[in-house]
Amino acid sequence: MGITQQDTVPDLSDLCWVLSMFTSGMGIGLLYFGYAGLVSLALSLSRSVSRLRARALSLSLSLPFPPSLLLTYVHYLAYIVHMYVQHLAYIVHVYVQHLAQAYMERSQLST
Repeated sequence: MGITQQDTVPDLSDLCWVLSMFTSGMGIGLLYFGYAGLVSLALSLSRSVSRLRARALSLSLSLPFPPSLLLTYVHYLAYIVHMYVQHLAYIVHVYVQHLAQAYMERSQLST
């Protein structure tokens, strides 16, 4: 005998359950790997900048910018990309809503 009785009906269909598991996994992956990517980028940039600074100091040269400015530019670039993707997703959402509304109107006219 299982946890539920035999005559109970599940709240969600199998497709809805699989899709909810997929979207929750994607959400967790985006949250984790989104920050992990930025942290690893910042760490690799700081290592690269320190190597460049050490090489520049050994050549008695200095970098034309401080390393913090490089990280600031990377942050601004990530923000711009984020805003672009967010606006693109909104445009796709509005377009899909428009298509769905046109389809519903067309199906009502044909009946």
